[in-house]
Amino acid sequence: MEILSTTITELNKLVESTGLFDKIYGLCKITKDATPKSVQQITEYQSSGQGSLITNYDNVNGTLAWLMRSPVTVSIAPVVNKVTSNDEVISINYPLRGIAVVKKDQLLCDNSTTGDQIAQVLLKALQGQNTAIKKLLSARSFRVNVVSYNTDVKELVRLETYATIQFDINVVIITSKDCLPSLCGESSASPCIFDIDLVNSEGLIVYSITQDSDNPFILADQPIVDGNGNPINIPYDPETPYVTEACSVVCADATVNVNGNLFDTVASGGTLNVPVEYENGTPVGSISGGIVEIPNPITCADATAVLKDTDGNILLTESIPSNVSLQLDAPDGSVTVNSVAFDTVPSDGSLNIGVRQESGSTQVGSKQGQFWRIDDSDISINSTPFDSVAAEDSLNIAVKDTNGTSVGSEVAGEWIVPAFEQDLVTRVNFDSGSALEYTITIDSDTAGTYSAASFGGSVTSATYEKNSVAASLPITVVATDTLKIIPDSDDGFVKLTGTY
Repeated sequence: MEILSTTITELNKLVESTGLFDKIYGLCKITKDATPKSVQQITEYQSSGQGSLITNYDNVNGTLAWLMRSPVTVSIAPVVNKVTSNDEVISINYPLRGIAVVKKDQLLCDNSTTGDQIAQVLLKALQGQNTAIKKLLSARSFRVNVVSYNTDVKELVRLETYATIQFDINVVIITSKDCLPSLCGESSASPCIFDIDLVNSEGLIVYSITQDSDNPFILADQPIVDGNGNPINIPYDPETPYVTEACSVVCADATVNVNGNLFDTVASGGTLNVPVEYENGTPVGSISGGIVEIPNPITCADATAVLKDTDGNILLTESIPSNVSLQLDAPDGSVTVNSVAFDTVPSDGSLNIGVRQESGSTQVGSKQGQFWRIDDSDISINSTPFDSVAAEDSLNIAVKDTNGTSVGSEVAGEWIVPAFEQDLVTRVNFDSGSALEYTITIDSDTAGTYSAASFGGSVTSATYEKNSVAASLPITVVATDTLKIIPDSDDGFVKLTGTY
């Protein structure tokens, strides 16, 4: 079983139990560092040289990925107390970095400390010894130490709607060298076997244990005798071994009395400290000729407790009898906004007042001197600055034509003004016997459209050519276009009308 992939898989199960993350990745790499105009890119390796870029932060409520933040270190594990091992025991330290991105608006605690609260949930889930993973890896010990965390990682997502947490952990695994897996996690040819000897304080072996990863030996409480032949029980735990001590004489416990009254017992050869204190915990008395002498009690006058605020104003005074404790509760403070009662806050507490827009969660305003001010809103028309309006004020923008008439209407969030059009009229007269065609060359900066024609005299119809190509009404012309009018007869006129 491959150690690192199994470790990350089991850590992800602990992370998943927090309920904060929809998408949890394995070991990833940073493929692009953040620049002033971009964010950090993290890629999860798949296979065959291919990877998957992690970018879908806004498609899920929470995302978590793992990075290796520095080289893995290996050292010889120290011998614990009096337990000796016949094989090579090593300590492997995996320095991992967790990267977490969580949408804050999906949580009940959407505030300035959301990231810290998420980090502490992860700390609670991961920190400490884990016996289940230790057994899964056939290890002597498995421990996660949370080293540090950072709740302001702008290199990942530069939006305040996300909590971005970078937390560093050390995964320390103590295991036998012979228990390390072969390449690609294939099983070893033989099971992982190591010997442990239990020795007493004189170095004599009192019990030997052969540990087999495939068929583990479970040692229940075993009756073992001490140096005097008295049975003792040794509960087996390789992480907290038991050490036997030789004893030549068995002695009864001594009895300790104070003023003739039984106080306690102490083992033979042991030491017992008898604390002599005032009721408030202050040590008192001295030893003189085998007697503990305590001075006569001191009579003290009543004390006066004075509770003040930070400006020195007296909030409360109370008389306190000598040798008596008294709790003084400071009154809550009142919070007003623009002289309107808003809330109360406990003494020495804090209260965050969220100033938001009329709808949504966007926070507005800034501290300016002793006031919290909301900036004016800038008004622009077609991206051109027009005016500004104070918060909660209104502004009417008059849209008129050159005659002073109000024009336009609201259409799908935009103010639409109808296009201004002028009539276009062209009349061509054909005298009797004149050529049956007439060509117009357009000289105008504005496009126009001929949409209808009327005829007079002997002319009853006409055909048209735009730029020497046959055309029919409506005909749109622009500068440099030519329009040839060909009547069906002379001695009459052709009148074209339209708009421009």
